Amino acid sequence: MSNLPSIQERLQLKRVPLDKWSVKEKLCLASAVACSGDQNWMSVSRALKMLCGANRPGDWFSQKSCAAQYGKLLENVETPKRKKRTNSERDGVASVETPGENILRKLTQERIIELKKIIQEEAQQYTKVKEDIILIQSGVTDEKKLREMWKQIELEKAQKEKEQLLHAQWLKEREEKKLELERQWRPAYPGSPNSTKPPVQVTTVKVKEDTDEDSQSSSKSGTSPLLTSLLKSP
Repeated sequence: MSNLPSIQERLQLKRVPLDKWSVKEKLCLASAVACSGDQNWMSVSRALKMLCGANRPGDWFSQKSCAAQYGKLLENVETPKRKKRTNSERDGVASVETPGENILRKLTQERIIELKKIIQEEAQQYTKVKEDIILIQSGVTDEKKLREMWKQIELEKAQKEKEQLLHAQWLKEREEKKLELERQWRPAYPGSPNSTKPPVQVTTVKVKEDTDEDSQSSSKSGTSPLLTSLLKSP
């Protein structure tokens, strides 16, 4: 029995995002899609590279990556619900929150919580540094306290070096994972190790299965044809 992944499994692999994005990156993605729409992934990709591209691999915000990440966000969208209308809107038709608006609202809330936590941590760090400076300038700091401060500085320096090594290792593992996913998406066919094309009858089935899968996906998630084709393209 063949161990090759089925067409459906390979299609699912193609749609699974390679990377785990931060809340900030997903919020920027949702905002860019809200501005440019899910028909213009080139514009979305360019915006994300400008906003969040530092310290990320070159293909992190590629068009396919953006489409895959947004497709994943759409999978977790709740059932659309009616918005609360203002006094001026009560005479009109009740509006319904779109999937894009739902994603943007939830990510905005998550990012606000995240930023509040960051601000609190930085405030605590600032207070500690300020107290240390006052203590040193007072001239009453003993040698033991100075040694503790120096040890802390050395520990922070060692931690940064460790993080750099871990980042380099992560990049290596990420590249290996990407190559493995590409290998699974384009499996070798028995009897033709040097060929990347399947027999004619398999190609016919593949087209049919992809078409059926695309129809089912479109009916369930309501994603745009461009999003679907971009996810399925080699």
